[in-house]
Amino acid sequence: TELVLAFFAPAMAGHDVVAAALLVLLFYLCTTGRPASAQLVLYAIPMVGSLWRWSRLAEFSRLMAIMLDQQMPLPLALRCTAGGLSDPELAAACRTAADRVEAGAGFAQSLDGLREFPATILPLVSWGQFASHPAEAMRAAADLFEDRARAQVNLLQSFFSPLLFMVIVGAIIVVAAGLMSPLIALISS
Repeated sequence: TELVLAFFAPAMAGHDVVAAALLVLLFYLCTTGRPASAQLVLYAIPMVGSLWRWSRLAEFSRLMAIMLDQQMPLPLALRCTAGGLSDPELAAACRTAADRVEAGAGFAQSLDGLREFPATILPLVSWGQFASHPAEAMRAAADLFEDRARAQVNLLQSFFSPLLFMVIVGAIIVVAAGLMSPLIALISS
């Protein structure tokens, strides 16, 4: 009983209130419209941040493939894609790339140097420009990013499954010890 009370004493002191407030803030940042600087914080979260990043890049690539399939001019396709993205920083990078294309740069050159786009997308976009199949290149990029996101999910599952098992077993041991220790003290006295 004393062990259980000692374990939950920090919650009574307010430490868990701060932790709960941080979790609520993280949930808010993940689900609502957020400033672009908040996206950098979310991407910095170990394991989960890269999952969000790869899924957002897959979303960008799929939207670009749809726009390019419709034979939209590249600057307009980038601006329409920016309007459909859930990541405000990636949307701003799309608008910057659209401005670069309007200034005379190619698609690959417009994405080059923007930190929101990984270097792995540049060869695919260059191939799409060269082969006159930019929509196919964007679909290939989307498949690449989705595969990376799936690999990250598998990593998370392999990490959290044993951790969750250990937490459940630990909780059962604490509860059992808390219930049995007074009973053992009664029997021995």
